[in-house]
Amino acid sequence: CLFVMTLKTNNLFEIGQQYSLDFQITENMVKQFSALTDDSSSMHVNKSFGRRSIYRRNVAHGMLTVAHLSLLDFFCIDGFRFSVYKISASFLKPVFIDDALSLSAEIKELQDEKNQVGLEYLIKKTESGTPVVTGSLILNYSSEVKKEYLPPEINFARLSRERMVTTSLKENDLEFDQIEKNLEEKFSFRISSLCAYALLNMLLRNSRKQEEGGRWVMNCATPNFLTTMLFSTFAGMCIPGRYATMMNFEAKFDKEIQWDKLYDFIGRVTFKSSINSIAESILIKDCHEDGGEAVYAQGKMNIRVNVPPATMPSIADLREKGLDLDPAGFADLPS
Repeated sequence: CLFVMTLKTNNLFEIGQQYSLDFQITENMVKQFSALTDDSSSMHVNKSFGRRSIYRRNVAHGMLTVAHLSLLDFFCIDGFRFSVYKISASFLKPVFIDDALSLSAEIKELQDEKNQVGLEYLIKKTESGTPVVTGSLILNYSSEVKKEYLPPEINFARLSRERMVTTSLKENDLEFDQIEKNLEEKFSFRISSLCAYALLNMLLRNSRKQEEGGRWVMNCATPNFLTTMLFSTFAGMCIPGRYATMMNFEAKFDKEIQWDKLYDFIGRVTFKSSINSIAESILIKDCHEDGGEAVYAQGKMNIRVNVPPATMPSIADLREKGLDLDPAGFADLPS
């Protein structure tokens, strides 16, 4: 059963309308996001690595902050659903565990003939007002009601075990000099409705929207939106891996990602700068559709490849260099 009608956005929205949300990043949220997206980059979850990094502690996933867009009141329109058409983000400053953040968004564009609404958003640190993420979002709206979008019976005990990536990923540790133009990697993924509920459950625990329910999954956390979370996975696990700092990304969806269908996320290095940064092109393909390759989305991102942190020499290394580490050798030193 499918019912479609044209949505006149100017009956619901106006240019300049604003929406806001306050939330906090927690250690548990970072762990859950890492598990859901398979982005277990050392930069996010390895405390020893974080202490030795340029940030001196672990950094939260940039896409975790972007994920909070789905909680804005803008998207809670009963009887309507949206699909991400275009999305972009620039990551200006690192976000750390326990940071309190404020998200604001404003309608900048209405295209009734296309049933599209465009917004610009800003995420800043609540206490200092320092901007950490800016970006834009163009959404396709419709009043479709499809049976397959209705909420399933939810086993909440399963949510913590949900994974989007179906490929077994191992964190790469490519340094800038090891990365060549046209280097390519890929992984497969599948978006289930339980993945959407897992993301929703994670976000609601640390926002002021805890009283809201699962209708957001069907209105907001659609497969297109969840797929964008995997940009972080590719940067942090594939190219370059643990030394990545994602600077910006953008994505455009030519088709709508379907629930429970297998897709390939393909990234290729298209440019290397002289300042330790790379550009990558992204394709989302269904390589199993009628034996062909259908492109569902395409995008790009820029990544800084950080210099590996210095490592402390081991006792064995120091002994090999002829240093006497016997405490007795220091007994006769003057105090």
